[in-house]
Amino acid sequence: MYWAEQFPVAHIEAFEPHPEHLSLLAQNVQINNLEKRVTVRPVAAGVETDSAYLVDAGSSSRVIRQNRHGAIPIQTIDFFEATGTEPIDLLKLDCEGSEYALLMDSRFKELKVETLVVEWDATPEHPHADDEIAGRLRHLERSLYFGGSGKTPYGIRAGIIWAYKGLSPTEMDYMDSSGCARST
Repeated sequence: MYWAEQFPVAHIEAFEPHPEHLSLLAQNVQINNLEKRVTVRPVAAGVETDSAYLVDAGSSSRVIRQNRHGAIPIQTIDFFEATGTEPIDLLKLDCEGSEYALLMDSRFKELKVETLVVEWDATPEHPHADDEIAGRLRHLERSLYFGGSGKTPYGIRAGIIWAYKGLSPTEMDYMDSSGCARST
């Protein structure tokens, strides 16, 4: 809903595998009359179309490949096939599960993404996720803005990185903490 309000003429595609979050998202889309502007896909964005599982940990839920007690069966979709070659003005990723692999995939550099917002969580598999993600984005020649970090209610180190295509260091000096341009 935040992005729909910030960009009132944009078309939004949302990938959401969590059944409860999906239900809330569908309700919000309907309540706000956004059916024509928002496409909701009931799957996780990943690097292949497959079955997977969702570990339900509130705001730190993540996708895993092996079933474990309490995990929710879900579907993943190949994000690159789903989005095609159309330009993407703004892409927001929560790098907690399959999205991490998506960002590191060799096909990611072919996407025409103007602005990327990455919400990262340090996981046992990626305890230095912020450094790994920043390194990948620098390799993709993106200007970075670190929007803050801290710990989630579950004690997990997390934060946000904004990545821009083609901004100079001077232009980056005029970003505020939300990653938006400040007026001077």
